[in-house]
Amino acid sequence: MPKRARGQLNLPGLSELRIAGKTSPRKSRIPHKLPYDPTVTARLLPELEVAQERLVSGVRLLFPQNKDLQQYVLRQICRYIRRRLRAA
Repeated sequence: MPKRARGQLNLPGLSELRIAGKTSPRKSRIPHKLPYDPTVTARLLPELEVAQERLVSGVRLLFPQNKDLQQYVLRQICRYIRRRLRAA
């Protein structure tokens, strides 16, 4: 597996989902519809589910007594991930 820079997400197959020139965050926040490829979905979903579970369990370990803080931290993590994906 290639090394990745600090803070960079490792999502193999994500580049296959992008169509050059079809998405532009300046023009619209909603990308054009991409062709559905079940093989990419089948490969990405288990990885994303595992990543989500690891994030949730890690946040629970960090803040075991404060559910409101857990939710806040998870929302901020998701917000950060969405921003990074839009910028990619």
